Amino acid sequence: MRPVSSGSNYNLTDDAFRVFLDGLDPSLVDAVLGGHTHNLVHQFTSSGIPIIVSEKFGYYLNALHLDYDPSLRKVVNAQIEGPIPICSKVFSKRMICDVPFDDTREWTNGPLVEYSLYGESIKPVP
Repeated sequence: MRPVSSGSNYNLTDDAFRVFLDGLDPSLVDAVLGGHTHNLVHQFTSSGIPIIVSEKFGYYLNALHLDYDPSLRKVVNAQIEGPIPICSKVFSKRMICDVPFDDTREWTNGPLVEYSLYGESIKPVP
């Protein structure tokens, strides 16, 4: 897993949404799962609540791992893994997908290489 640094920069364009997220009470909210923003978000609020949002077209996903303690009746640890490219090949230097509108220059991105997730090749669904 790749840990993600905490902070308030959610890469979202709506400042009101950022203020809303930073105002959430961590005793009431365990995590925020978002969508339809066309932004890849994988961070923690200033109070430690994990937030994940997948990017447009499903090119990248995030995984959220929550450890729940039943005796305390709360989440005791949260880890974000991501961004995870969901494509068969990535540019080796930047680990970005082979999307048609991307800059394909090898000197900036590296060569296109096979990508695997947890040791398994990413294959398109027929």
